[in-house]
Amino acid sequence: MQTKATSLFLLTVCLAGGLCLSLRHGGHQAFFSFRPEGDRLSLIIQLEAADIKSVLSRENSCAPDLELPLCTEQYLLDHFHCQINTTTIRPELESFAVQQGVLTLRFSIPVSEKKIDRIDVENTCFNQYEHDRAYESIVRFALAGRDQSFKMDRQRTRIIFKP
Repeated sequence: MQTKATSLFLLTVCLAGGLCLSLRHGGHQAFFSFRPEGDRLSLIIQLEAADIKSVLSRENSCAPDLELPLCTEQYLLDHFHCQINTTTIRPELESFAVQQGVLTLRFSIPVSEKKIDRIDVENTCFNQYEHDRAYESIVRFALAGRDQSFKMDRQRTRIIFKP
């Protein structure tokens, strides 16, 4: 009887876990966070490894001998553009980590928070294909005492943040 109860418990946990995982991944989201770090601006990007691998394979943009961090960085630089005070910025990749299927990339931008009047973002990550229709990017700004987030998707690819 105890074996039957244990089996039922394990089945329930597995089903619940599978449902939670499918709900977490079903939303297809990437997170982009701007925040100050000393005299520079930090851009932290978190996304599902499965999502970026899928897009890279569809675009044929990652040669087999290149590593995922290099391909991901290039994809993001091609599809996520940032201007600070009307000057186009190219963030520098500082670190890349994969934990539990989530990629975290930390970029550095050589601009002090005090010198920012406006940030313009154009983001077309993950929304080039019909398959990606439901994909959302959440762009968060934690600057100048403000904490504001924007949802970006196929219909909304440009935003302006003024601290």
